[in-house]
Amino acid sequence: MHSQFAIKAKPQTDMVLPTLVSISEVCSLLSISRTTLYRRVKANVLPHPVMRNNRTLGWRPDQLMHLRPDKHRG
Repeated sequence: MHSQFAIKAKPQTDMVLPTLVSISEVCSLLSISRTTLYRRVKANVLPHPVMRNNRTLGWRPDQLMHLRPDKHRG
């Protein structure tokens, strides 16, 4: 019996996906809390993270190159 759906092999690519920086890593890098991070993203002070299926995956490293630690925290 033949199936009406043919299984096709996925083409192999040499593309390397960039590593994403996690929420906790960004908070640590900037010396800010998770809440402050989300507030700054909402206010467009920080770039929006890469998201998939309404879940935050992280930030691409090139999005964070210009950022500096928060000077207001002790």
